[in-house]
Amino acid sequence: PQILALANLELIGLHIYSGTQSLVPGAICENYRNFIAIFREVCARYDISPERLVFGAGLGVPYFENDKPLDLDTLAADIAPDLDSLRAETRFARAELVLELGRYLVGEAGYYLTRVTTVKHSRGATYGLCDGGMNHHLPASGNFGMVIHRNYRMHKVGGGEPVAKINLSGPLCTPLDKIGVGVMMPEIKAGDVIAVHGSGAYGMTASPILFISHPMPKEVFAVGTQLQDATRSLGDL
Repeated sequence: PQILALANLELIGLHIYSGTQSLVPGAICENYRNFIAIFREVCARYDISPERLVFGAGLGVPYFENDKPLDLDTLAADIAPDLDSLRAETRFARAELVLELGRYLVGEAGYYLTRVTTVKHSRGATYGLCDGGMNHHLPASGNFGMVIHRNYRMHKVGGGEPVAKINLSGPLCTPLDKIGVGVMMPEIKAGDVIAVHGSGAYGMTASPILFISHPMPKEVFAVGTQLQDATRSLGDL
C-alpha cells in the first residue's frame, strides 16, 4: 500500500526472476506457474490490473558436452493452457506477457578466441598457457556460480583430430584462471588459437577485464560475410 500511494510512481506491471540456465521444460513450466500464482495473488490483494507481466525466463543454452538444447515446443505446449487461463481473467485480459530471454537469444552466437603463448609439460600433464582467460571470460573458468567446474565446448581453430588431454590456463597469477581442464584436443603449440563456444552472453561484460592490467580483448561482430570491429574502450564501459 505504501508503494502504491507514492505520488510519483505509476505501477504498470510486475517482473519476477527466480532462476536461470535451465534446460528442463518441466522445471521451467513449474517456475512459470509459481509466477502466475504470485501475479494473481498480488494483483488481487491490491486491486491491480497490470499492463505488463514479465517472466524472468530462465531458458538455458547447452554450454557443455552432452547438454541437450531446450525443447521449446514441449515447453510451449505445456505452459500454453496456464497462460490462456490467466489471459481469460478480466484483470489480466489487456496485460502484455513478456519473456525475459537474454542469454537464450545470444548465448550460442559468440565465440571467445584466445591464443596459446606457451606449452609446457609437468608431471605427465600438458598445459597450454593463453593470452586471455578468466579476465576475459570468467564463466568459462568456472568462477561464475559454477559449483563443480565443467569445460565449455571448445576447439582448436584449424582443426585436427583430438590426441591428448590438455589443460588450458590464462595469463593471471592465480590457480583460478583455468579455461579448460583435461580437454581432448589436437596437439597444440604456441600461436594456436582456441575457440570457446557459447560465449555470446556473460563473457567479457561479466569478467574482471582489468585484473592485473592485462589488455582488454577485441570484440568483433560477424554480419553476413563482413567483420565489424565493435571493441569498446574503458570510457565506453
